[in-house]
Amino acid sequence: MSLVCSVIFIHHAFNANISDKDYAFSDGEILMVDNAVRTHFEPYERHFKEIGFNENTIKKYLQCTNIQTVTMPVPAKFLRASNVPTGLLNEMIAYLNSEERNHHNFSELLLFSCLSIFATCKGFITLLTNGVLSVSGKVRNIVNMKLAHPWKLKDICDCLYISESLLKKKLKQEQTTFSQILLDARMQHAKNLIRVEGSVNKIAEQCGYASTSYFIYAFRKHFGNSPKRVSKEYRCQRHTGMNTDNTMSALAI
Repeated sequence: MSLVCSVIFIHHAFNANISDKDYAFSDGEILMVDNAVRTHFEPYERHFKEIGFNENTIKKYLQCTNIQTVTMPVPAKFLRASNVPTGLLNEMIAYLNSEERNHHNFSELLLFSCLSIFATCKGFITLLTNGVLSVSGKVRNIVNMKLAHPWKLKDICDCLYISESLLKKKLKQEQTTFSQILLDARMQHAKNLIRVEGSVNKIAEQCGYASTSYFIYAFRKHFGNSPKRVSKEYRCQRHTGMNTDNTMSALAI
């Protein structure tokens, strides 16, 4: 799978020309660069270590996080992180690039940690979403940034600098639609919220529905059960799990 971006740890200072502009990079600097800009760093590879991120990792990261970041209409050429524990990051990159990387879940958490270093940088989400290769993935990631927003097709087109007709065509080629992506994202978020939030009104609001009754209708149509029914099932599952744990503890004693 193609790389979307890389995190670069510089261990020897160097100067580079990137898109007709000169930059000085210092020893110990941490950068995030998208795959297009990465080519400008190739002549200086002996000066840094790096770890690459493919589309699948980026998608998982964006799905697992809830980052409130102001996006930029034009992606930054690269991002610079500050106040980073460079010694620890150096060890993380070394491990991720080693043959010892045989624990998938642990390695994935380390990859997410490397990305999170840049989470407060302006333009972080834009750099990631512009690097996601599928159009449906880009749309999904934009929607997931703020599910409570009343998204319209025009909003997505403005973010991607694409016409509505062309976006519809590209999504059709990927066998989906904007409405389907939005619905799936909201319903999945609602199902996650039901585990921790008791108020259906609040869940509807956080998922971008002005009408609670319409949210309940959409939820029931999507999952086959009402939000309250699903919430009750979760509570029963937790209660059963707790009783099982208590029984096992008693048997152990």
